[in-house]
Amino acid sequence: MNGIKFLLDTNFVLGLLKATPEVVEKVSQMDILASSCGYSSVTRMELLGYPNITSHEERLIADRLSKFTYLPVTILSKRFSSPLLTPNSTGPPCYGAGLWN
Repeated sequence: MNGIKFLLDTNFVLGLLKATPEVVEKVSQMDILASSCGYSSVTRMELLGYPNITSHEERLIADRLSKFTYLPVTILSKRFSSPLLTPNSTGPPCYGAGLWN
């Protein structure tokens, strides 16, 4: 699936947008590139379907999501076996991070 290694959940994407300490630390500890991340239609719906979202916030979210691979639920249910990346998930300590590029 195009090198997708991580499925980002809604809270992780929000953490990227807000630069929360947990997410920033995880990004700095793991070798995660934007090209190795995907997000589901559920995550997109949760992020963009917030009732009081502003047009500015919508643009910021859409811009961030454009750096990752969109994975429809049908693909997730049939073929995705990569770990779900949440703010509290663990992984091997690595150097570098490309999510901010």
